Amino acid sequence: MHLEKDRSYDFRVDNVVVPPPTRAHDNTLFHRISGVLVSLLLKTDEDQLLRDAVRAGEEANVAILVVGHNNDTEREGSDRTSLSLPGRTDELVSAVCAANPKTVVILQSACAISMPRRTKPTPLYTLGISQSMVLHKRK
Repeated sequence: MHLEKDRSYDFRVDNVVVPPPTRAHDNTLFHRISGVLVSLLLKTDEDQLLRDAVRAGEEANVAILVVGHNNDTEREGSDRTSLSLPGRTDELVSAVCAANPKTVVILQSACAISMPRRTKPTPLYTLGISQSMVLHKRK
């Protein structure tokens, strides 16, 4: 749905709660709770964002990319449909690595992911779920 500036919009959400077919166990906190997330996404020019990232990588002494999954693309209770990183992440990594040979890539993912083959070695570090939780707690 496209929204225009300075206009009001009415919307309605109908939600039917159906408990899962399995019994709750110790770590199931939300087996009887349901919710709806309503959010807005600003229109962005992905091509311009990619060009800006490549330019920043070219100008940096060392480029550091932190890429991977977040709760929108990887979480408990749902399966990913691909081993690829979300969106144009592979393109971003390839373009910045090509622009700056001193690029460090940090991957955050709880599961296996695929990365396009790169011709030049680039330091690659991975953060699993336990490491990323530690980083979030330090903020």
